Amino acid sequence: MKKLNLLFTTFTILLLVGCKEKLQEKEVTQYAIKKGDIVNTIINDEDDYYHINFSSYPSNDKTLPIGVFDSGTGGLTVLKAIVNYDQNQNESLEKGSDGVLDFNKESFIYLGDQANMPYGNYSKENKVDLLKEHIIKDAQFLLGSKYYSNTEDISVNTDKKPIKVLVIACNTATAYGKEYIEEFLLKANSDIKVIGVIDAGVRGVLESLKKDEDAILVY
Repeated sequence: MKKLNLLFTTFTILLLVGCKEKLQEKEVTQYAIKKGDIVNTIINDEDDYYHINFSSYPSNDKTLPIGVFDSGTGGLTVLKAIVNYDQNQNESLEKGSDGVLDFNKESFIYLGDQANMPYGNYSKENKVDLLKEHIIKDAQFLLGSKYYSNTEDISVNTDKKPIKVLVIACNTATAYGKEYIEEFLLKANSDIKVIGVIDAGVRGVLESLKKDEDAILVY
């Protein structure tokens, strides 16, 4: 039942994001961001929709959800893998399955940026700066508390929980945006951990290799 509830919540958040992006497109003059200035806007512009007050961010609140994002629904596969992960002993924290899901007590918020997908095309069109802006806005949505309920809603809701960990469930977003997000969080004096699927994949490959075994990674 927990898994079903989790995935239902996931798709609800996904729908809200789609509405938010559409409304932002309609009100582009209200929320216009100068190119390359999105990070400063989030950190410093208290009057802007994208602003997050990091000085009061509840980063030590262990009950906060884990945030996961992708450019679409493909990242749900990553979320499913996280939810079903059981490779550690929950009591002793030693390696080895104990029949209890490792993230059994965690909650998740999933963001699928379908309004701006696919992310893989941006570099081909020489629009990497725009791609990075989308990625930062993905992080901002998960880190922040604001959202729109639907495309007709002109008032901003502020009851979304922020997150304690950010997972990038997208290869392109990890490759082009992980360091950018980390730099942004550093400027914001935030210690939120950022995890990318490329990092996890490489670690998985390395752990599967024998000490004297060579490998070539193709990506």
